[in-house]
Amino acid sequence: MWRSVLVALVISAYGHPAFDGYRPEALDRPLQAFFQEVEKAAFQGKVAMQSIDEQRATRYVKIVADKFEAEIKASASNLPNVKASDNTDGTAAVVTSND
Repeated sequence: MWRSVLVALVISAYGHPAFDGYRPEALDRPLQAFFQEVEKAAFQGKVAMQSIDEQRATRYVKIVADKFEAEIKASASNLPNVKASDNTDGTAAVVTSND
């Protein structure tokens, strides 16, 4: 398998525009086309990996937000009930209860 990957890599590199003067004329267009196809595949792979990475980051943020929300709800249920009531003289009084 590694040999075939190495051969594909060499053929692709030989299709690079830097080797324009060194390629035989009969192989010029096929090597350039192969190089362009490899570049397209590499770009599409990069875009796919970025998409997967964004989805993974979105899932991670959702998990963290859900955990945070659960913690807030748990800590809110442990707080005492606080009620404010108005006194007749216009001041507010705070009454707490531990129901």
